[in-house]
Amino acid sequence: MKRSSFRALLALALVTLALPAVALPDTFSALKADAEAGDVEAQATMGRVYAYGWYKDEQIKPDLKQARLWLSKAADAGNGEAAFEMGKTYYPNDGVEGVPWYRKAAVAGITAVYPRLCMAYRAKALYNWDEALTWCRKTAEAGDTAPYLTMARAAERGLEGQPKSPENAGAIYATLADMGEPSAMKPAADYALTRGDGASSLKYTRLAVGFAPEVYIAQLARHYDLGIGVTPDALEAARLYQYALRFESKQTPQTEARDWLTRHPDNIRSQVDARLLRTSDGSDAGLLKHGFARRYVDSYKTIGDFYPDTARRKGIEGVVMIECLVTDTGDLANCMVASETPPEMGFARQTLLIVSRFGMKSAAPQAFTPHAGRLVYIPFAWRLE
Repeated sequence: MKRSSFRALLALALVTLALPAVALPDTFSALKADAEAGDVEAQATMGRVYAYGWYKDEQIKPDLKQARLWLSKAADAGNGEAAFEMGKTYYPNDGVEGVPWYRKAAVAGITAVYPRLCMAYRAKALYNWDEALTWCRKTAEAGDTAPYLTMARAAERGLEGQPKSPENAGAIYATLADMGEPSAMKPAADYALTRGDGASSLKYTRLAVGFAPEVYIAQLARHYDLGIGVTPDALEAARLYQYALRFESKQTPQTEARDWLTRHPDNIRSQVDARLLRTSDGSDAGLLKHGFARRYVDSYKTIGDFYPDTARRKGIEGVVMIECLVTDTGDLANCMVASETPPEMGFARQTLLIVSRFGMKSAAPQAFTPHAGRLVYIPFAWRLE
């Protein structure tokens, strides 16, 4: 295929993808008549046609002046896609001249314009840290966390014309951590600890466990050992340090866990096991036995993105038993994987990721409040349906 033919096909594809999902005239002349009559969708399409050079199977001579004329008419009438396209006609200077149009597109709800505004306000020509923060955050909320993460690092290190600001960096990291960005978990926890916010440090450390248990379980244990954001609890620290040892390897030696357990020989697993809540405990045994709903993970309909790839390919289902701490409010915290069936198929790590990210709630918290500090086992079933 000749290069000119390839370019023509590419241009046609771009225009086709950009056309609104409405019935359009069969011919360019008919489209033009509709545009001249004031049809906003026709005006937007006219602008794109002149920008890319095609309308359906008709080749139209590109004309930047005409493209901007029609796109601006549609944009001024409130068409967000036209405003977005209008901004792009100023490339590579769209970071300056295109910004007013990009802002119109944003007001009209076009989320694809957020990264362009984020970049524009970080660039030298229009540098504005507060505006960049606004649009980079919106970009992150729309699914792309990278630009906002870059801004956090800039504030942390004093880059992009900004003085070092741990406070600003910490606020961005916390926002990103709440969005589920793995690389923001540890700095969010560290900054919270620096400003004396133990509760937030505990919160973000718990989130981080699901993404890198080999790193963060010991850090979570330290919170219970030292009482950071929580009442000191040597047995809970012991339990967590014991779980940290399960992730020991040459790459991630669990020195802290091993040293702590050596210094506290009285906190052995049998004492931790004594905290397990059994159906014979208390007068409400039925509620204790049935108080937690079995969790099913449907590989296609609910949170199937978490289903282990190897197990999915082989058609394997599994059950993971998790061990959770009952909190003062009767909810669950610090859930760890007690067993995995079948082993080494990825079910354990993915379960830990899910419960750390989304949490686990008891079905009858009022029944469990008297048992705060005890441990419960919960089966987490993975099913291919």
